[in-house]
Amino acid sequence: MNLYRVVARCDGQVVAEHERSWAKHQTFTDPAHADAAIKLRRARRLVPREPAAEQVQQRDLSVYDAISEQAI
Repeated sequence: MNLYRVVARCDGQVVAEHERSWAKHQTFTDPAHADAAIKLRRARRLVPREPAAEQVQQRDLSVYDAISEQAI
């Protein structure tokens, strides 16, 4: 590792190496990782979702007015 190259090691073995970039606000992604992410997102969309919860009953506001008048 130096000012011009980045080296990543795991258990003493080189697992990644690339030129260093000093650019701000930049992300580098391995194309294989990007492809895997796309496939995982697509697969997630194909997973069946649970049906929506039953609809909640909606009452007319006059019902709440009547209850509040009884409480007074």
